[in-house]
Amino acid sequence: MKEIRTEDAVGHILCHDITQIIKDEKKGVLFKKGHVVKEEDIPLLLSVGKEHLFVWEKKEGILHENEAAEILYKICAGNSSKVHGTDIKEGKIEVISKIDGVLKIRRKALMAVNSLGEMMIASRHGDFPVKKEEKIAGTRIIPLVIEKEKMDAAKDYIQSHFVHKDGSDAAVSAYKGNLADCITASEFMGDFAKDVNAKVQYGSTYTGKFYDYITSASSDGGHTFTRILINNEWVIYDANPPHV
Repeated sequence: MKEIRTEDAVGHILCHDITQIIKDEKKGVLFKKGHVVKEEDIPLLLSVGKEHLFVWEKKEGILHENEAAEILYKICAGNSSKVHGTDIKEGKIEVISKIDGVLKIRRKALMAVNSLGEMMIASRHGDFPVKKEEKIAGTRIIPLVIEKEKMDAAKDYIQSHFVHKDGSDAAVSAYKGNLADCITASEFMGDFAKDVNAKVQYGSTYTGKFYDYITSASSDGGHTFTRILINNEWVIYDANPPHV
């Protein structure tokens, strides 16, 4: 977080709510924490006496709370077409059911994510019926920013709790037995990395080549895996789950 002149704040993210008070008329939030300041916002900010603002300072390996909340939402929802998320608000996304059904919760995974600290996924009790458009869970990042390593730990846990099955499908892997082959695991790993704006490539052990698209690597044959650009260095991530 850093303090800058309001006139220089265009494109920056607010670290706190901005309140507007008009005597006998209005008292409320003018701009919420997480708002990206636009050119047309400057006169309004100055009119409420904000000559300086505290804004989020982008640092390597640090995610804004809204970016981190999107990753937690993806861990909850995966590729399911049966849920949708609300708009992000102060590092929080709520998970909404699209259908009438019975809610199933992977309790061990939920407890593991919540035990990491600085993040949480709150859900309704599993094995109970839910109605269409009911809220079933919510994701929340507790501080404004979060170390990337914490998100890696959440992703690593989810990946490590799949069971290998050749020819598995991504959607089935996530919701019907936690099954994944090396292609599905690499797809998940790549998607998680892209969520934190990391560059990803997919490799094939058969040819030793790397590609920007997973279909190119899997078409080469052999074992498929990912590499991710971290601090200007490529790091190999083989997320293939263990065989049973």
